[in-house]
Amino acid sequence: MESSVAGKYDADARVGMMFSALADPTRRALIADLRDGPKTVGELAARFDVGVPAVSKHLSVLERAGLISRERVAQWRRCRLEAEAFEQLNEWMRHYASLWEGSLDRLDGYLGTLLAGPDAVADDGSAGAVADADADAGATR
Repeated sequence: MESSVAGKYDADARVGMMFSALADPTRRALIADLRDGPKTVGELAARFDVGVPAVSKHLSVLERAGLISRERVAQWRRCRLEAEAFEQLNEWMRHYASLWEGSLDRLDGYLGTLLAGPDAVADDGSAGAVADADADAGATR
């Protein structure tokens, strides 16, 4: 039992690291650049107004989170996305999607009753029957 609990916490920690890494807009832009395929650190840095060392630090954060991997090819370091990490994020999101969708369905129902309000169509199909009854009651007070 402990191993499954420990595994759950390990997975949660990894997802937390991924979300933390993705919280930075520069790192999200780097991820977007890598969607087209592997690129060298220099190719990635060329897009930004910061130097290669700064981009390399961002890439290190993404690599520690498991979102990218880097390999040495001659004197270049090529970066590529790690599909397994993004699948893990997707799985985490799918797990909670049913909760969000259920909440939105309940909100939609509640808003429908609010919008119907006192001018709602009565059982006999006449519009404004409730409002008319309220107006009559107010007149007799």
